[in-house]
Amino acid sequence: MVASPFVCGILQAMHTEISRRSRPYAGILLAATALSVPASAASEVRVNKKGLVRTTSDHVLEVMASSDVCDEGCKYYGPNIEKELKLSYRATDSSFYKWTHVSGIKTVKFFKHYQVTRGPVTKVTIRVLTEDHDKALIEDLRKKTGWEHAPLFEASRGDYTITPKGSDVEVDVRTTTRIGGLLSLLSATVRKETEKSLHALFENFAR
Repeated sequence: MVASPFVCGILQAMHTEISRRSRPYAGILLAATALSVPASAASEVRVNKKGLVRTTSDHVLEVMASSDVCDEGCKYYGPNIEKELKLSYRATDSSFYKWTHVSGIKTVKFFKHYQVTRGPVTKVTIRVLTEDHDKALIEDLRKKTGWEHAPLFEASRGDYTITPKGSDVEVDVRTTTRIGGLLSLLSATVRKETEKSLHALFENFAR
């Protein structure tokens, strides 16, 4: 996610797949698809990545907490990201929030929570806030910042395990994104684009 790779993957998947399928019968395609997909239809896209990076655990955490992340012109590359900002509000050494603005075929803006557990092996959990579980918190963050929260998916979470290995660091990432409605038809494309975004994230860790 630094960037939210699963989020960027969804947006890029929408742009690629809908553009491909919609020529020349976009209206007919969307209408027919909407009728054929139950409102309750949903799928989970799980993408994992593990690798050794010539860096330190502190640098990995620095990258993840950075506000200098975007698609172009920032220190760290985040595909499709317009802005990603760390909030000072409610921030502690082990817990903080970020707000992400992603642009693709649809503009998406959302808050996510980072939980950091430091130790010989450092663990980080990134979770996009949802109205079902975080309604009061979302409203509090909205009032404090004036920023919108409108994610595209039903749920999204990333678990990071950061383990020093001599002069390298092993980073193990496991992501789960729950998508519903029309997006559930694009799970294969979402997976492919998420893998690309995770690759970019590991490149940031190595910088």
